[in-house]
Amino acid sequence: MPSTLPPAPGSAAASAAATPATPEIKLTMFLPIIVLMGWSKLGIDASEGTPAQMYLRICFYTVATFCACSVAYIRLTVSNLKSKADEETITVTTPKSMGTEAKVEELTVKEHDMKEVGKLVMGTLMPIVIISFLHFKWQYERPLVMQSVMMPFTLSDNKLFKIYILGQQAVGKLARPWTAPASPFAALLGGGAAAEPAPAALTSAEKKTKKKEEKKNKKKSSRPSGETGATEKSASAAKDTKKTK
Repeated sequence: MPSTLPPAPGSAAASAAATPATPEIKLTMFLPIIVLMGWSKLGIDASEGTPAQMYLRICFYTVATFCACSVAYIRLTVSNLKSKADEETITVTTPKSMGTEAKVEELTVKEHDMKEVGKLVMGTLMPIVIISFLHFKWQYERPLVMQSVMMPFTLSDNKLFKIYILGQQAVGKLARPWTAPASPFAALLGGGAAAEPAPAALTSAEKKTKKKEEKKNKKKSSRPSGETGATEKSASAAKDTKKTK
């Protein structure tokens, strides 16, 4: 039967757990460059009033509508979770970052996923709003081209999309809790020190031991000082009597 105890401090298993994961380099990181280079090579004129501009707008807002509807469906699905499995608690470790302290908190699966949905909503809607402003204010067409390709790729790579739209099981890389992937470019360029890890979560055995110690300390602190002094005197008197005998 495999052991369920946590690895001892300083052991090889503990060192492996503390080692941060190697940043993963994906094709989608280079996709914007590839798309923009291809657009430049094609030499399509999408200036104001051209048919190409109209088709480009139709393409962008069709993709944006699909992504927004997918996010809305995911949010509705997560908010309606009611099974016992979704009420199980998981330990979420948030590393220290600029302006925030490291912390460990207990969340249900539903609470965890709702936090991730909030990030997904902002990450989906903000680019649509900003790019629409840039396009209609200054007639920029390249952001429309880039995001028409990037938005579906980014959404399909999201863990919520894989679980609630594609129906994949939350195991392996999709197992909760989820952490933000490390930036490979920051690692390659030496972009600052690594984030300080949050304090490790206590196991159930450690929690019980800590509670017992707290109870003992409370009993000692609640004992009257006079009683404590009398007890100490009687103990020292008993020792002196034994020595005399």
